[in-house]
Amino acid sequence: MRKQVLSFVILTLMSVSLYAQYPVTGSVWYHKNPEYPIPGVTVQLWNESGVMIAETITDTEGVYVFSDIPAGTFDVIITSDLPGVAITMQEAMTLYQYLEGAVELNPMELMAADVDGSGEVDMDDFLFVVNNYFIYGEEFPAGIWVFEETQVTTGVTHGNDGVGGILIGQFDGDFIPTGRDLLDHFDTYPAHRIEAGRQEVITIPVYARTTETQMTGYGLVLDYDPAVVEVLGVDVAGDGAGFAVFDNHIRISWVSDGPTTLIDELARVQFKMRQPVNEYIPLQIGSESHLLDTKGQRIPRIEFAIPAVNTANPAMTDRIYPNPVIHEAYVRFEAESDMQLNLQITDATGRLVRTIQTEVRKGLQELPVTVNELLPGYYMLSLQNRHTNEYIFSRTLIKQ
Repeated sequence: MRKQVLSFVILTLMSVSLYAQYPVTGSVWYHKNPEYPIPGVTVQLWNESGVMIAETITDTEGVYVFSDIPAGTFDVIITSDLPGVAITMQEAMTLYQYLEGAVELNPMELMAADVDGSGEVDMDDFLFVVNNYFIYGEEFPAGIWVFEETQVTTGVTHGNDGVGGILIGQFDGDFIPTGRDLLDHFDTYPAHRIEAGRQEVITIPVYARTTETQMTGYGLVLDYDPAVVEVLGVDVAGDGAGFAVFDNHIRISWVSDGPTTLIDELARVQFKMRQPVNEYIPLQIGSESHLLDTKGQRIPRIEFAIPAVNTANPAMTDRIYPNPVIHEAYVRFEAESDMQLNLQITDATGRLVRTIQTEVRKGLQELPVTVNELLPGYYMLSLQNRHTNEYIFSRTLIKQ
């Protein structure tokens, strides 16, 4: 009789254990920092047979809750389709410094730095950020988010109280998933004015002005209207800088191996004017644009300057002719007063190749310029008032 009672008790306990239900709770934190919970991510429980048995979503505090989970050990799988944030050359510089042994990355940061999903952080990840991602807009092979892997055993633990998650590429941890927007918004100022007629080729420089004197890299996004201008070519500053032109954008990236003197003129874009428009700035600075200081951090308070384009006077003033030119061209413009001028010619890289000093009287002018020694290509010819340093004329000269 006692054996029967004992057997009954054992079977009852086994039955209770077999069919017992347990709660499982936990939290998901950005960079495994409890101050930054991640709401709206999907949390799943998978059993040892590879079957998903439950799914839920984290609340506003990043907390997930499962109830009535059977006894056992389960993998906690966390995924998210929440939008990411723009990755910049700051992340690329941090990655470069890590590869050079100058900085260390913690385990969470290393997870985010493996942007190509190869399982290790190497130069391929750096090149993907600089070229494939920033220039060509390719998605990271590793996805958008990555989360720590963890397990829970019901009846023993209720869940992991701090599973870390991080955005792929955001290994410096600047982005916090609470709605903070890291993108900057820039005003673009006219550097000077260029006269251009329909189908005329002009060169537009892009200037960056800041209180910093040195830089370690930059990312530049330039938007243009293809109905007004046609992009013919792009010249970029920085040894090894890369760029691409697509979808009415010009995207440029460059990271230096050390601090260098701040490059005032970041790019030059050759355009053909399709529709002349007065006071038209043909390039707009995209919000992803940025410069890096000597520590590889984004430089605040940047001002960009780009020349404005005015419709050329059809009465032959303010122009270079013939253009294209083989031997000698004439610069025709209206001088508002007597003045001393510098006539400057720069090549497509921005290098000054000639300076001519001259004096003019008020009125219509025609200055001859011999170009025999110039190599074929695009040049910028500018007239500068030596007294005020004001540019009064800037046009593209095409040497055949």
